[in-house]
Amino acid sequence: MRLLTLMDNRVAREGLRSTWGLSILVEVPSITMLFDVGPSFELLLSNAEALSIDLSRVDAVFISHMHADHVGALNGLLAYNPDVTVYLPDPRLKLAFTRSGFKAECLEGPSAISEHVYATGVLRGAVDEQMLVVEVGGRSVLLTGCTHPGVGEALRAALRASPSGRIYAVVGGLHIGTASEALDAWEHMRGAGVVKVSPCHCTSPLAKSVLARLFAENYIENGVGCEIRLDDL
Repeated sequence: MRLLTLMDNRVAREGLRSTWGLSILVEVPSITMLFDVGPSFELLLSNAEALSIDLSRVDAVFISHMHADHVGALNGLLAYNPDVTVYLPDPRLKLAFTRSGFKAECLEGPSAISEHVYATGVLRGAVDEQMLVVEVGGRSVLLTGCTHPGVGEALRAALRASPSGRIYAVVGGLHIGTASEALDAWEHMRGAGVVKVSPCHCTSPLAKSVLARLFAENYIENGVGCEIRLDDL
């Protein structure tokens, strides 16, 4: 049971390729899915193959929001693996996908996708965005794409979706750049009981460095090739 970063702005292991975007593989016994797909299927496939991941065996794709750096590789993935179920943040897109013969869902509110995996529902705003909660052994991990609604709103939605009512770790893009924004994000996470954090993508190097100091040994450096074993958290 693990999270494996397939696309990010930086690499954590040699032989992999970075780009501005995000894709994280989620593997639990009940489902194998991609959280976002990044901007380029060619890059996604290249990193997946280098990490011995067979994208034709992925069951589902969860799209956090419809920006190109998170969804651009989707057409290529659907051509490669047309049997995946796509979880979209916009019901109008669901209709377009199903009319084209693909399996698509839009989960407006907190919903179970499979055992261990839960959607927060769509947070409506300037950018409509949904997050994913993966719970193993009573510990929930919140996966975020860009957290456009803000860290506080994302955590509140995640707490509603989490079966345990707690969030143990946050992994993904936080859309913060300054030291003060990082401190504010830490305050929200500390208030929600978050113990570990692994920021990536749209989290600036400065914001990462602040969070690394605040979380100390509970900070996990992310990047393409980063593997987080869910049963070891």
